[in-house]
Amino acid sequence: LDRSSAASDVYKRQDWSNGLLQAVCATLASGRSAVVCCPTVEDVVILQARFQAVLGAGTVAVLHADQPASTRWRHYLAVIRGAAKVVVGTRSAVMAPLADLGLIAVWDEGSDLHDEPRAPYPNTRDVAALRAQIDHCALLLASYSCSVRSASWLGSGWLVGIGADRPTCGQFARQFAFPVTLMSLWNVTRWRGQFGFPILP
Repeated sequence: LDRSSAASDVYKRQDWSNGLLQAVCATLASGRSAVVCCPTVEDVVILQARFQAVLGAGTVAVLHADQPASTRWRHYLAVIRGAAKVVVGTRSAVMAPLADLGLIAVWDEGSDLHDEPRAPYPNTRDVAALRAQIDHCALLLASYSCSVRSASWLGSGWLVGIGADRPTCGQFARQFAFPVTLMSLWNVTRWRGQFGFPILP
């Protein structure tokens, strides 16, 4: 999804946090804790506000590098003491020391912002997959598209795909459809012929 184009407005209007909120609520109802990792601080702020509105103040800890050290330490202590059962953050939040972890969710898992630029270059998705196996918890990789790594895991049967049915996908795809008129087709054909490109029938 090209967020830099006119499609960004449609992207922002979609309430992508619904599915993550439902997964976190189901995890908390089972008595376990949850971690949600996002590629950007902007996404973290959106999720924090949404989660706190539903779960209440003090239940959600936020961990990202743009926080002042005192704020990050306060949230970290809330996690260690068990006051916060949900952690929302960027890359490093995947390693938050939550007890009885029930869910690790990675939003926009194909984003290159999940790649750590410093050695040993861990990726949030890969660390989440390893931790899910170690802590025997659920792994949720959520995105508008599937990364190559996730596609390989789906193909091997290690992951199970959860997605909208085709009519629902069609509704969202229609928002990005552009009308093509006969005049525009004629202009493209004339341009291709003028510069020597092959004209398809």
